[in-house]
Amino acid sequence: IYLDEIARLSENWRGDRIVKRWEMGFLNRHFADHLGTDMRRFVLHGPDGELVALLDFDPLFADGKVIGYTTAFKRKHLDASPHAEIGLTKFAVDRFREEGISVVTLGLSPLVDVGPSGFAESDFWRNAFQRAYSSPWVNRRRFNLQGQAAFKRRFHGVEEPVYIAFRKGTYVEMLGLLRLVKAI
Repeated sequence: IYLDEIARLSENWRGDRIVKRWEMGFLNRHFADHLGTDMRRFVLHGPDGELVALLDFDPLFADGKVIGYTTAFKRKHLDASPHAEIGLTKFAVDRFREEGISVVTLGLSPLVDVGPSGFAESDFWRNAFQRAYSSPWVNRRRFNLQGQAAFKRRFHGVEEPVYIAFRKGTYVEMLGLLRLVKAI
């Protein structure tokens, strides 16, 4: 694949994003047109040979060996069918299975199913995160949290909750995190 094809696809994809100015770097690394060691890229070309979609995976290691992969990036041409991403993801997962890869993750789904954790927690932040996930404004203007979760749920995988913790009464850290990820 030529790097200019990847750059064109990425620019086309970014043209339709809610936030065009920056990558959502808090979910993964920054997008690169070239791959590092042990990274994998799957591509889909249209009938005319044009690059339609790409899917990058980063390796997961245990004891110095690759045991799995996690989705790092998806890119799809604006005119491509939404099934292009789904089909390419299924193809990649099937390929990993054939290779004996035991772990494939589709990454985080921020704020999905935020509920009581069973740990000491802040009702304020839990409720704020629940409202953000449900908010049409957040999903249309900041980040499509619901769309992200819906895409991943199509594959009927195992969802694993992920928690964030701060010392009690330290709201400054949470505000700092929200600013870091450009949520506020």
